Amino acid sequence: MRQLAQFALALACCVSLACAREFNIHCNSNLVMYWGQNSHGTTNPGENQLPLDEYCDKEAGDLLVLSFLSEFNADGLHPPTLNLANSCLTTFDNSTLLHCPNIGRAIEKCQKKGKAVVLSLGGASGAYGFSDDVQAERYADQIWDMFLGGNSQNRPFDNAVLDGIDLDIEGGSSIGYVRFVQRLRERFTESPGRRFYVTAAPQCPYPDFYTGPILDNAYLDMVFVQFYNNYCGVDKANWFNFEQWHEWATTISANKDVRVYLGVPGSPSAASSGYTPFEKLEELVNATRSKFSTFGGMMVWDASQADSNIVDRDASFVDLAKRLLDSNRKCTDDSDKVVETVTDIGSSSSSGSSGAISTALTSSAGQTSDETVGDRSSTTAASTSASAVTNSSTSRSLTKIHERTTTFVDDDGTATVLTHVDVSEVTSVDQQPSLTSDREEGGMALEQLNR
Repeated sequence: MRQLAQFALALACCVSLACAREFNIHCNSNLVMYWGQNSHGTTNPGENQLPLDEYCDKEAGDLLVLSFLSEFNADGLHPPTLNLANSCLTTFDNSTLLHCPNIGRAIEKCQKKGKAVVLSLGGASGAYGFSDDVQAERYADQIWDMFLGGNSQNRPFDNAVLDGIDLDIEGGSSIGYVRFVQRLRERFTESPGRRFYVTAAPQCPYPDFYTGPILDNAYLDMVFVQFYNNYCGVDKANWFNFEQWHEWATTISANKDVRVYLGVPGSPSAASSGYTPFEKLEELVNATRSKFSTFGGMMVWDASQADSNIVDRDASFVDLAKRLLDSNRKCTDDSDKVVETVTDIGSSSSSGSSGAISTALTSSAGQTSDETVGDRSSTTAASTSASAVTNSSTSRSLTKIHERTTTFVDDDGTATVLTHVDVSEVTSVDQQPSLTSDREEGGMALEQLNR
């Protein structure tokens, strides 16, 4: 009965918090969405993009990319130019620099839900680039102070600390970018315990015309390859070249653990070419993920297009994409050891007790991590597990729960608890399993939940 009570309690937390989980770069199920350009609203007047945090509330995307910082002004004569379409139009006094406190609050809200949020530099149009490495290094310091872990008098998103920088370089030269990334990573060390990311969004033709030298020489965590608007897009079966990007990642990239994402348009109007009916896209995703270990997930342009694209009854492109990715989720640790897998999303146990759970996960227990999130401290408790056993006439079903809580403490002392509950099931258990250790861990789980 004690185990059943623990299961019910953890299940209630999971349902109430939509089974929120923190972004994990080592998983092959991540959904990345660009946000900020109001792409759907541009072609559908009156149907503007939602605020950033409303997409996070939907619990679909795992990493949100703010787009764009479109003009560097790296010479220092003017502040950087942010272009977030209709989402922010106010500036600091006597400055052209956007001041977006509402987006700052949304960023922090998304992060509390376990999402990562990064800022994209560049875009298809804009004015950006560096004259030399010295200018690039100085600009990295400016970006660190204005958007990441540093300090600046004018921070566009106030105290919100972004999780990294994305490079969507589609023009100019590659001068200075490698040093820019190197300097950012030097500054990252000033926030021990906090992980920052540097990503890039190359076009699918390999090597990418603008970012080739950057990709080969800068240490990147993820690349969001644009498999659309090109001959090698997802809609060109004979030319689709994810394998080339896998080879680059494993043999050339400065980071041999870099993750490659399948970038697709979120609706027919999101790109000139490349949109693929979801049933065909599903086949491609499954085949690509099963073949290439570097597969990190999908990137979608953009959130407004994908969320407004109703594909199946009430299910949007975003809903189906995340459901697809979660259906065969696999996560590794830094040594490439598999620590988490998912195979049957949405399946229920023989007792029916886990029918409301949308994810069925298995993970290693007993791990503890501490990290700092911006000006907030975050402590992740050791994973704990509880077990519930249900009997039938011929077999038993073992439901295992792994629960992790993360507490965020704001500057004003307000505490927010993020609970991550993983549920997995082992069926056809021939004999009554020993629950000694699970009971002990389960007791700790109840203690954590009751704090």
